[in-house]
Amino acid sequence: MADLGRAPFSLPLLKRLVRILAHLKLNTLHLHLNDDELCGFRCAGLPIGSENPQALDAAALRELVAYARSYHVAILPEIESWGHVHSIVYHYPRLRGTSGQYGGSSFGIGEATYELLERIYDEIVPCLEDTAAVHLGLDEALWAVLPGEEQRGHTPENMVGRLHEILMRVGARHGKTLTLHVWA
Repeated sequence: MADLGRAPFSLPLLKRLVRILAHLKLNTLHLHLNDDELCGFRCAGLPIGSENPQALDAAALRELVAYARSYHVAILPEIESWGHVHSIVYHYPRLRGTSGQYGGSSFGIGEATYELLERIYDEIVPCLEDTAAVHLGLDEALWAVLPGEEQRGHTPENMVGRLHEILMRVGARHGKTLTLHVWA
């Protein structure tokens, strides 16, 4: 795993990691794209990642995915989608729910959060191979619902289902067959 959510990684360094993985006969590079401290992916249509000069943009992520494939290494992006999201809610403070278990930030759950996550997924998914896995980080978060959403039946179980539905919809929109990985 390369933790782009806690330290900057340049594209040349990530390509070096791909070559090292290939040499060691390892076939997946897990890219932890965001966390409380930093966002390692710069969204074109959103302010997310703009504060990180080393953040990958879509073109760089596409380049990395193609480069990794030439070494028989898959890129598995992790997109934090509940906890560890301070680098996102920094730009969208109204979406912050509570502190995470270790003092970071968790999303407040509601339609506005789902809409933002779909926009984020929409920028990352097109960069992936036609068949790919995506890891949605859902760990170390404390449950909170956004104001005005309390009576809408939000539960952690429903949240996971909604995120799966959103990811599959984004994948279909971009002609991708996705597998969801979750750490929760």
